[in-house]
Amino acid sequence: MSFSSYSSYNQYVKNCCKGEKGDKGNVGPTGPSGGPIGPTGPTGDTGDPGPTGDTGPTGLQGELGPTGPTGLQGELGPTGPTGLQGELGPTGPTGLQGELGPTGPTGIGFTDLSGTAFQMAYFNSSTELYGTPNAEVSNNQILFASGTSGEPVIAFQDGFNSTGIWYNPTGFPGGFTSSGLAISIAGNQRAQIGATTQRFEGNLYVTSGGILTNSASTLGDIWAFGGGAIKSGSSGSVTGAGLVRHTANASAADWEDGHMGNPSELIFTPTDFVVGSSGTRALQVQSTQPDPSAVSSLWYGLTSADGSLCAQKVVPNGFVIDASSTITVYTPGLSWTGATCYVSAQAVDIGVGIPLINLLSANGTFFTNLPWSLGPDSVYGDGHNIITIYLGRGIPIGPGTGNPSGAIITMRRV
Repeated sequence: MSFSSYSSYNQYVKNCCKGEKGDKGNVGPTGPSGGPIGPTGPTGDTGDPGPTGDTGPTGLQGELGPTGPTGLQGELGPTGPTGLQGELGPTGPTGLQGELGPTGPTGIGFTDLSGTAFQMAYFNSSTELYGTPNAEVSNNQILFASGTSGEPVIAFQDGFNSTGIWYNPTGFPGGFTSSGLAISIAGNQRAQIGATTQRFEGNLYVTSGGILTNSASTLGDIWAFGGGAIKSGSSGSVTGAGLVRHTANASAADWEDGHMGNPSELIFTPTDFVVGSSGTRALQVQSTQPDPSAVSSLWYGLTSADGSLCAQKVVPNGFVIDASSTITVYTPGLSWTGATCYVSAQAVDIGVGIPLINLLSANGTFFTNLPWSLGPDSVYGDGHNIITIYLGRGIPIGPGTGNPSGAIITMRRV
């Protein structure tokens, strides 16, 4: 066995012939110092790299480097939702007028516009253009011809061309002589509105509201011609503050509400007067004579020795006798002078102690055949109030003394 060196040999001996390890020997004494240190040998070859050490802590961030170049633009994203519409901006200036367009083609048909006035034009069933003198144009008006009941100038389609409005210059058939605006139904005139009078043919039904015949300053009438009538149903009525009048054929014979058809006068006939004296009470006539403030001053009976006369009437409902009224006593052939007249009123069911209403106290100053004013008190017709006339002649009444032919007391509606 060969060894390349001494050290190899020693290593071999150490490995092969090694015995058991003996006890550690005592430390020997320090030997003398060796010789001087030899010179430094040459640097040995570099050994293999040692293992990599642990990563050290992160160093401080360096300064920001310069900005790099801009990257390429990405692809276009999807379109977002439409935003709310903004407010309308101010109107821009009017543009310049464009050039006049070419003339259109000529229309179908021909023109028939006879006459001198401006006329309404229309297309007939053959699409021909016609003008009609029955509808002229003047001063911003369309002037129609009068028309007739069978062909009203304003009518309707669908078979109702004989129903419409026209002008009747001669008046309504059957007595209405005023011209006016007429209405025809199926060729028959049913109504006409004139300047002062309106007439309707057939029944007039008012389902709500009413027929008003007066205003603040004008009175109106409801007339029924040719045997017609103004009728009220079983649950209806004729009401109002105006008059109810029947027009008679004879002159001055019209009838109204009031006394015996008279709306302005209360009429006393000769037989309405009774004669009497202060000593007889047979007829139970009560008056204010001779004391207007008395409750029941005198009663009058059947004798005529002192020339006393009395008469009474019921005041019609809806009327009043007041300071606007007058009394006139008529004595044909001989007027009374210096006579006495008392006019009073009371309820037929007058209570005990109720004073009479005084309307006239002419004691010894009354004249017949002349109107005398009444008042200042008043009496209203309510179905119970009556009016009394007392006349005192002062002498016995008989032939040649001017017997009364009646008396009139005027009244008015309320």
